[in-house]
Amino acid sequence: MTTPLIQPVARHVQYVEDGADILRRAKSNFANHVMIVEHDDGVHRHLVFRQPGTSFYGFEIITWPGGLTITGDMSTMVFRRLNDMIEFFDPDYVNVQYWLEKERTRPGYDRKQYDVDAFKRWAIADFWERSRDLRHDQTRLWWAELRDVLEGYEIGSWESAYRTLDHLEHGDYHDLHEDVPAWAVYDFADMLTLLALLLGCETYRQHKKETP
Repeated sequence: MTTPLIQPVARHVQYVEDGADILRRAKSNFANHVMIVEHDDGVHRHLVFRQPGTSFYGFEIITWPGGLTITGDMSTMVFRRLNDMIEFFDPDYVNVQYWLEKERTRPGYDRKQYDVDAFKRWAIADFWERSRDLRHDQTRLWWAELRDVLEGYEIGSWESAYRTLDHLEHGDYHDLHEDVPAWAVYDFADMLTLLALLLGCETYRQHKKETP
């Protein structure tokens, strides 16, 4: 017997950067997925999720006392926290940062990586915030210089972004350490995998409620 995978909605990604993009991808990739229960004995489980007839974006969730792994056509992750890890992933309490702190394949690894679009969004927001009290001529010169950087420079790393701003004549970018985290986003593949895990756990719990 198979059970249709619960489909993603906005609440599943409400606290995730690029949540709308991840939601669109998930709706496309998981539209016809079903859950196949290969093994279900207490907290020992093997759950398979895939579209019938293909393994494209298929994934498996395996649990044991105190642990859970998700593997398949996405990232592979292993989590340890509760005796029954199915209960750990609750769509009413989405907390990506906390979940990733419990992930064991890459302990201590910074899951957030530099993103040029995030950097540009921060630079523009920072300009509008800090230029409010400047004279018009100061604002005009600063914006002209910043716009040239954002439109014409190759800013492909933390170092190049930091160095480029530090060399600007306008804007006073000499103390950027507190702002650097705003230039990063979580890895898209990791976020898609977490969403698949969230949907899979929710589907299993619903299946157990409906199955005598």
